This record gives sequence, structure tokens and C-alpha cells, in this order.
Amino acid sequence: MEKREPENFENKEVSQEEKIEKIRSLLMELVEKDAYFITNKIAEFAKNLQKKYSDYHDYRLYCIVVGSTPVKECSKFDFEGDDSVENFLELLKESLEGDKK
Repeated sequence: MEKREPENFENKEVSQEEKIEKIRSLLMELVEKDAYFITNKIAEFAKNLQKKYSDYHDYRLYCIVVGSTPVKECSKFDFEGDDSVENFLELLKESLEGDKK
């Protein structure tokens, strides 16, 4: 019998478009929970990315999270590690859920 990995988000290859939909949904969910807190956290996060990366506007998820329209086609998708937009939003979600417990 063939050993199968459990199906979960991490084990699946996810297209960029699928990730974008996930990010947009997560963003809407977070804003609905606490718009003021979330927009301030996003502004702070974006300001830090702008200081660190001169090409921040060339990252697609950055443009989505700050609500901007890219001037040109973005050549990069997301930042790495602690600067990842996807990770940042997941951590925000966890912090909001932790506050309600």
C-alpha cells in the first residue's frame, strides 16, 4: 500500500492566483473584525517594507495588501521570511483570534 501524505494547504502546489484569492479573503475577514487595528498594522508593516526594499512596489502581494494598483506588471510575488505579506496576515489573524480567547 502506498504511503500518502495528509492533504493540507502546505502539501499542495498552489497557484499564485489561488494564493491571491486566499489573501484577499483573509484581508476582508480581518478588516471586518477590526478595521482600525488592521489598517494601522498594515500601514506599519508597509512602511517597514518600504524602508527595507527599494523595489517594494514590484511585489504583487505588497500592492494587494496596501490596496494599490501596480504601475507595471509585478515581477515578484511575495517577500521572504519575516517580510512575507502572507505570513504577516496569518500572524495578524492569529493575534486577533488569541485576543478573543
